[in-house]
Amino acid sequence: MSDPVSITLRESEARPYGLVGTARQHAVTADEPGAVGGADSGPNPWEHVAVGLAACTAITIRMVANRKGWPLDDIEVTATQEFAVGPDGRKQAQFTRTLTFHGALDAAQRAFLLQMAEKCPVSLALKAGAPIITTLTDH
Repeated sequence: MSDPVSITLRESEARPYGLVGTARQHAVTADEPGAVGGADSGPNPWEHVAVGLAACTAITIRMVANRKGWPLDDIEVTATQEFAVGPDGRKQAQFTRTLTFHGALDAAQRAFLLQMAEKCPVSLALKAGAPIITTLTDH
């Protein structure tokens, strides 16, 4: 099992929904856009999930290309989240990834790297419906 990832957020001055915190030594903000009553002081929660998916995808593909010594000069990943109607007729989150590879990759290398996008840990967790355990602590 890997080391746990822990991020703590607290309400910020950007009320009513603004949050600030840290992920290791990195500052993190979150909020809702003004259209839904937020102060738009940071990405909304769905945007953070899309960032995680895009970053994990790009990093996974980069690791594979480097390990194989393939000429991948640059990669761009656009992750889009929207709500769609599922097979059961209920609204569900849906993510779309668009990958752009720059470099002298042949068709087989491009196809293999595209398959590797499906293997990134965030993609696997989202598809599997990772369990969420919620606890309450006293202040």
